[in-house]
Amino acid sequence: MLESDAENVAKVCDVRQNEAGEWIAMGRFAWLDGISEEDAEAIVLGTGITEILDLSDEDPNDLYQRVMAAVEKGEVRIPSGYEFTIEKVRKWIKTAKSVID
Repeated sequence: MLESDAENVAKVCDVRQNEAGEWIAMGRFAWLDGISEEDAEAIVLGTGITEILDLSDEDPNDLYQRVMAAVEKGEVRIPSGYEFTIEKVRKWIKTAKSVID
């Protein structure tokens, strides 16, 4: 699925192309070391970031605030006991940068 395009995934899965694109982006992020499925969902659904390059350019404090706002609004679901921290967000960005470099 990482190599798929949203149009084909949308057709096969009978979903909107936008939703298929989000699935693909979440898969790409979750593939990276140190980014869980929950993290990937927060990145994509909570902030709209879909590209590793864009994640690598983010300010950690701003990104953390956007994720937490999305959690508060119910746009991102998190399992019981799971939490997002500024340290975790910094790790996401560091991981993205390591892939880009």
